[in-house]
Amino acid sequence: SAVDVLLGDMGGWARAGRFPIESDRVNAYFDRVLERPARARAQANGGAMK
Repeated sequence: SAVDVLLGDMGGWARAGRFPIESDRVNAYFDRVLERPARARAQANGGAMK
């Protein structure tokens, strides 16, 4: 969903900024969202969703 995309990006930003995420469940959620094929395609297009 759009919410997953938004939260996944926030998780990616938090990780890139080295903010600690202490919850294993939240980290697992971010892993799942960030590994989605649609997200990889969007990143390959410069972040634009098509």
